[in-house]
Amino acid sequence: MNKIIQQMVHAMLNDFGTPDTFWGEGVHTALNILTKAHVHVNSYKTPYEIWYGKPPSVNHFKIFGSKCFIKNNDEKIGKFEAISDEGILLGCSSRRKG
Repeated sequence: MNKIIQQMVHAMLNDFGTPDTFWGEGVHTALNILTKAHVHVNSYKTPYEIWYGKPPSVNHFKIFGSKCFIKNNDEKIGKFEAISDEGILLGCSSRRKG
């Protein structure tokens, strides 16, 4: 594994005290960041831009390990019950932004 990816994952996991069992999610997130934000030497384009011909959107990026809220889709939620559960963000989906 590339040293840059290892350092990125190590920093992401240590920043919020995330357990090492989530190393795979960290690698996936690091590769996603490098693909959409890293600029090649002697070029001003990212790998995403070279491949797809348009600049990538990074508006959906969130901080790895931060607190997030997961919407509860259960139809039996009472009027005064919480509609979301608290969780920890461990990366973004490769299939959709949500």
